[in-house]
Amino acid sequence: MQAAGALARHPGPKNEAAQRLQMLLAGAQEVRRLFAQAKERLGVVDFGDMIARAEALLRARPEAVAAMMDGIDCVIVDEFQDTNPVQFALLAHLIKAAPRVVLVGDGKQAIMGFQGADARLS
Repeated sequence: MQAAGALARHPGPKNEAAQRLQMLLAGAQEVRRLFAQAKERLGVVDFGDMIARAEALLRARPEAVAAMMDGIDCVIVDEFQDTNPVQFALLAHLIKAAPRVVLVGDGKQAIMGFQGADARLS
């Protein structure tokens, strides 16, 4: 029991786990960097890029929001509990300009936490 109690302070397993975690994170960062380079080289974007670029456009060019919202009298968003922060920022531009807004979400049905969604927004 005494040896087991000391395990949490033993430098071996803890240091080894920390080193492995650092290697895993470094590998993930490298994959992200290479993926971004490949997308740039190929001239393509993924879904996340589309959302981020659309939000940046609407933030930089308020007249784009007005042009988009011309003729739209209601913005409806379903599954709002699965909105991530970038999607939320994009929607905020539209919501501010919309005459009417309907947001539908149920925090008990949230499934997109792995992509940064926060059910507390619903």
